[in-house]
Amino acid sequence: MPEEINSYYQELRLKVAGQFGFDANLNVPAHITIKYRFPIEDDGVVEKAVQEFCASQIKTKWMLHDFNYFDNGDDYVVFIDVMASKEVRKAHSDFLDRLRAIEWVSWGQFDNANLHYHVTLAANGITSENFGAVWEYVNQFEKPNFEVFFDNLALVKIEEDSRSIYKIFRF
Repeated sequence: MPEEINSYYQELRLKVAGQFGFDANLNVPAHITIKYRFPIEDDGVVEKAVQEFCASQIKTKWMLHDFNYFDNGDDYVVFIDVMASKEVRKAHSDFLDRLRAIEWVSWGQFDNANLHYHVTLAANGITSENFGAVWEYVNQFEKPNFEVFFDNLALVKIEEDSRSIYKIFRF
């Protein structure tokens, strides 16, 4: 995401984390997940697939607008809502098709282009007991309203409880 959005996101995450004692996990900038984690047997194969995809793409629009949440029983996620154009969904689908050609890539129920796109603000630690307070707190801040472009893919390295950007590929 552009610096303006990343700054807004990081500042808001810190405020929410500080208010409720959550882990802010600021190692990874504002992002929209388009393929959930999977173990990598050969990073060169994945990098090649990502490079080839990025070389064939043009940037497409996302809209980041308002706050929203997922309610999964006693497991909540509070996020910035993202609206995607049909071009974004097509590019996402094309990217996943490219990864499906790699036989050892694992797949989960959310690895598809029909997602409710979002930028997570807080998740770990939100329960039915504190959700109302978290939701009220988040909604006192200025609502996000950004037009951005899907113009890059980043590989995120996940180790135990840490995450970091491994490499960014631009369209």
